[in-house]
Amino acid sequence: MAPNFLLIGGNRDSGQGPLMVFASMARNRGFDVSIISEPWHLALACQDGRSLQTHLDAENFDYHSFDELTLDRIIPLVDKDTICLLMNCMWIIKSEVIDALQPRILNYHAARLPEERGAAAYSWKILSSSKQGGLTFHHVTPEVDVGAIVAAEAFTLPQDVNTCEDYYAHLHDHEVRLFQRFLDAAVAGTLGESQVQDESAALYWPRLHTGTHGFLDWQWTASEVVAFCNAFDRPHPGAITFLDGVPVRLRDCRTEDGGYDFHPFQAGIVVRKTDDRVYIAARAGLISSGEVEDRDGGDISNSIRLGKRFHTPREHIERALTSHSRLSPQGLKF
Repeated sequence: MAPNFLLIGGNRDSGQGPLMVFASMARNRGFDVSIISEPWHLALACQDGRSLQTHLDAENFDYHSFDELTLDRIIPLVDKDTICLLMNCMWIIKSEVIDALQPRILNYHAARLPEERGAAAYSWKILSSSKQGGLTFHHVTPEVDVGAIVAAEAFTLPQDVNTCEDYYAHLHDHEVRLFQRFLDAAVAGTLGESQVQDESAALYWPRLHTGTHGFLDWQWTASEVVAFCNAFDRPHPGAITFLDGVPVRLRDCRTEDGGYDFHPFQAGIVVRKTDDRVYIAARAGLISSGEVEDRDGGDISNSIRLGKRFHTPREHIERALTSHSRLSPQGLKF
């Protein structure tokens, strides 16, 4: 008998997947699909600006919204043929749930394993200047992202993929290909074949929150500054620094040619302006920004005067380095 699917989680911010893409593909293949989500994910905008809940309603999916995920809420939605699949799941799955659903509870991790366990994989990837992409289905265990791998896709990202928005756009075709293979295996009954992760290669990266961790340090080199700005650029709110004591966000940043080797005391000074970019001195180079946003999201690039300095007070950087965040259905927790 063909399995049915219980999907738990939601989409990426401003994305068309992964949950909606997989749900639609599975239903088109004839699988029964039910969904458990929570208010935060249901309200999150998809790629077209409409909420996930609006999409689920429009496409007549069976879905349930819970603030807390417990075994007694899951049991009525599963049977012996159900595959429970976590996709962008915000809950820490309790051991009693894992024990009750094994071996048919799996997680979709939109990154490489074991090298990219944890969260915010693509922001960390940008900071590391890595162009190696990966997508993984694996068994769920009490430890995060350590279960045996059921299916995976590896690929190299183009050099012009620089922001998370770029990365997510490039993921779509790879996700569709992996989801198709996964559904093929579900039909064939071969999902039980798995590969244990290599613990000697394991790396764990914690969740990032832009308002906490996105503060720019002007003591970094030009290339490090640009990588940091790209890591927090769209769909995220943008890297934060200060101008005249007021927080601003830098977007569309890049390094500029010219062989510049500025002293750290020159870092952050606005040295040139054109109609569409602001040029800023940085350690060992020059960077430019296509947008400097105020706290209301307006572009203030044209009003910035030459010689002004971007600066980030040290207390914000220290807080970014020492704070740990976790996103839950009840909101952000530290």
